[in-house]
Amino acid sequence: GDTVVLLPGSYDGELRPINSGTADAPIIFRAEPRLEATLTGPDGGIPIVLENLAHIRVEGLHVVPDDPGVGWMVIRNSSHVTVEDCRMENSTFGLAAHIDSCEDVHVRNSVFQKQLGGINMFRISSVTRLLFEGNTISRAGHSPLQFYPDHSNTKVVMRGNVFHAAWGRSFEHFGTQHCLFEHNIITHAFDSGWSGSANAKFATTRSIFRFNRVFRNVHGVINLYPFRDTYLDTIRVYNNVFDDNGHYGISANSSHQHTRDLPFVNNIFSRNDTHGVQRQINLSGGTPEQVRLISNVFTGLVPGQPVIRDYDDQLTVEALQSEAVRAQRGARYVDNMDVDPGYLDPENYNHALREDSPLRNAGAFLTVARGAGEGTLLPVEDANFFYDGYGIEGEQGDLIAVGSADQRARVVEVDHDSNTLLLDRSISWTERDPVSLPWTGEGPDIGVYEHGDDGRVAAQVVVEPFEAQTGEEVSLRVMLHGAAQPAEVRWWLGDGQIAEGAEVTHSYADQYDYAIRAEVLDSEGRTHRAAGYVWVAEPVDPSEPLIHSTWGPDDDSAWRLWKSYGYPGPSSFMDVVEGGVRYGPNRTGLPADYEPPHAGTNYRHVR
Repeated sequence: GDTVVLLPGSYDGELRPINSGTADAPIIFRAEPRLEATLTGPDGGIPIVLENLAHIRVEGLHVVPDDPGVGWMVIRNSSHVTVEDCRMENSTFGLAAHIDSCEDVHVRNSVFQKQLGGINMFRISSVTRLLFEGNTISRAGHSPLQFYPDHSNTKVVMRGNVFHAAWGRSFEHFGTQHCLFEHNIITHAFDSGWSGSANAKFATTRSIFRFNRVFRNVHGVINLYPFRDTYLDTIRVYNNVFDDNGHYGISANSSHQHTRDLPFVNNIFSRNDTHGVQRQINLSGGTPEQVRLISNVFTGLVPGQPVIRDYDDQLTVEALQSEAVRAQRGARYVDNMDVDPGYLDPENYNHALREDSPLRNAGAFLTVARGAGEGTLLPVEDANFFYDGYGIEGEQGDLIAVGSADQRARVVEVDHDSNTLLLDRSISWTERDPVSLPWTGEGPDIGVYEHGDDGRVAAQVVVEPFEAQTGEEVSLRVMLHGAAQPAEVRWWLGDGQIAEGAEVTHSYADQYDYAIRAEVLDSEGRTHRAAGYVWVAEPVDPSEPLIHSTWGPDDDSAWRLWKSYGYPGPSSFMDVVEGGVRYGPNRTGLPADYEPPHAGTNYRHVR
């Protein structure tokens, strides 16, 4: 039950508790004021080490190593651990953060960024019941957030986070089982010098990917493909927006033998690959049992273009849904559209829909009831669209509507094998009654938000303008769609500042891309999360070089921008800088007595 308060200042050494708390009396380590206690860590070690513990909370700490080879945090063989409102940055350690062999871990409202040197930043291993929400992840060379080893993690919720990778891909899931990924932003992914590619991996089993906004990424954003012995198995991808990405919105190896039961429903793919061939989605064939696409929108800069790449063909939506194609390939494409989505403010990436949008009430219901009956056990054709809380403390299952928009109940347990939903109240249903998340009007909307006063609840952050200059005021406001009213709003503004209120204005002192997160408490005491994003930069001088580097010891652009390995290969490189040598991939190809053919410093040698 004790609280240890760290006052403002710099702390070296380790924070390594030896005692556990209890459920009613956790031990708390808290910085007061928030982020003003800075942990710099021991030489070659980790500032925060939580091992063999239970019921520990770490709040408001700022972790910034002041020496090379110092990480951030290790949580191992522990349970009921919470990391809240912390900021961890600027590490060169192999894995700056690692959560390993734990149960019931919550990571909230925290920042993890700038893993220098081109390696993985944050790894999750062998964890059951992880709640990862309201965080921002950015700037690591290869993988900022990695769920590995394969198949070791289960019951993971990732909600209201901002993945703005900047130096590479956004995240990697290798075989995670039961993952709910919702209300996140994925932006600014970049195929950098050490990332391997910009593609996030989501190789999961019995997972849900919904209500996410994937926009303004430089390269391909998400590649769904089996990796090693991982599968794409029973994943539901619905009500997301993939907008204005440099390549395709999403790619899937849809014909792989380890891909099965992957439907896309009620998603919007728009303005992707505008400098290429207008690919909105990239697929590799397969059967309807592997991948299905139902009631999605695929549109390029103007309707009617060939926008879907499948079977190595680039086809229009109309052609893929023709009788001739269905006869050849099966009914993989059903009720998809190629129309202007009608975003409320596409220039500022406000992906809510105008009142005259053709996507309102145009979506598909997620599933239907099997047979007729009444009670609390509802048989459905497909229970995999729904979330039951995974047994995570404080989590609730989905609120659903059955038969009509007015008959609602909350999911208590999903039985994936029998396709049944255990509900919190008794209802009645008839054969093939629609079962979906609450809707308004004749049917669900396509896209992230359900518009109307009594539909599915979702919080939205509106940022105006999306692109700002330093010192310019940015307007931030929260909209709460659906049957809820906001009572309190707390903001994390991306530059270390926090604020309160449904509407705030804020200006940013430095050029950067800022991840904004909002925690919304409604009038009934329920918490909703939303994410926003703002790009702060000064006008670019067109006479300046697009890419440059000094290869100096403080210039991190060399390893993240200059892609000096790849094909034909393998090649190896080294950055010869003041104070030492930084090696690139394939270092083992260098002879032991190899000397770079130059006597100075601050240059890259590619061999």
